[in-house]
Amino acid sequence: MKVLAEISQGRTPIAQPESGISLAPKIDKTEARIDWNKSKQTIHNLVRALNPNPMAWTEIRNTRLTIVSSEIPHWEVHNESPGTIAVTPEGVFVHSSDGPLKLIQVIPAGKRLMNADDWARGMRFSDGERCQ
Repeated sequence: MKVLAEISQGRTPIAQPESGISLAPKIDKTEARIDWNKSKQTIHNLVRALNPNPMAWTEIRNTRLTIVSSEIPHWEVHNESPGTIAVTPEGVFVHSSDGPLKLIQVIPAGKRLMNADDWARGMRFSDGERCQ
């Protein structure tokens, strides 16, 4: 904001020195795989950071599931192991190291973008199923 104000006053901004500049390495698809042993905030941040490319993903029943968007719920449950899927009337949750993360939108392998609730209804999960 300070620089924009100076430009509007007719001052010329000082360019950054070109020495010491480096480019960040490209994010590999293996780095986009979700580790459910991490915290829900870390996983949520990964989902947001990797959208739109390369997209965060996990495996369920040996098929890839891309997580497009997620949400951190306001309630806490710590009794499930990381990666455990819970389908409730409130939504689809996958447990992390410190509680559940709500899945909002997903892309199942070979399919289009869909709401996580619709995807879970089609999957018909049994108790205790986990993401890998």
